[in-house]
Amino acid sequence: PEATADAHRTASHVPDAHKFGGAALSDAAGFRRAASLLKTGAPRPQLAVVSATFGTTDRLVAALQAVQAGRDHADLPFLFASHRSLLAPLGLDAGLLDRDIAELDADLAHLRGGKADTGQAARISGMGEVWSSRILAAVLGGEWAWLDAREVLVVTHGELGARLDEQATRERLVAWRHSHPQSNVVVTGFLARLADGTTTTLGRNG
Repeated sequence: PEATADAHRTASHVPDAHKFGGAALSDAAGFRRAASLLKTGAPRPQLAVVSATFGTTDRLVAALQAVQAGRDHADLPFLFASHRSLLAPLGLDAGLLDRDIAELDADLAHLRGGKADTGQAARISGMGEVWSSRILAAVLGGEWAWLDAREVLVVTHGELGARLDEQATRERLVAWRHSHPQSNVVVTGFLARLADGTTTTLGRNG
């Protein structure tokens, strides 16, 4: 009986994990549907991993490649406007994404100036996940924590792609949890960090 009770207690703390791809978050209605599904989930912790909205990563990568080639890219104003246009219909603060957009602009300017890439390219290509996960977390409200995976997910890269550093990741996750007690979490997909803190990605569909 004690073992059974322990198993039930352990199971109750294992989150139900969900993955929302870009096609599911293509407009404000998609964010509302995702939030509704999560709010009506099982009465145990929920974990939602969120992709960039449909087509966003392709546009960010194209903008990155254009800057690296010394050209500007016309899609950036469209990306900024399309994401900001989601906020009012969802009842969110109009400035929710301003800091992230400013970070993207700074990274593009860094590379446009011919400076060495010290994680800027990965941050640019993964910014869509930051935007969409931040929006979904805001729609869900204060019972949900927002996690930028770069804070905890430590990986190395090899011939077979990104490989998880389990010990470093667990240590960072425990520290993050101390200041984020919410049971439910929205987390960015695609993004991670190297051991030295440099932003990296898990690769497309990673």
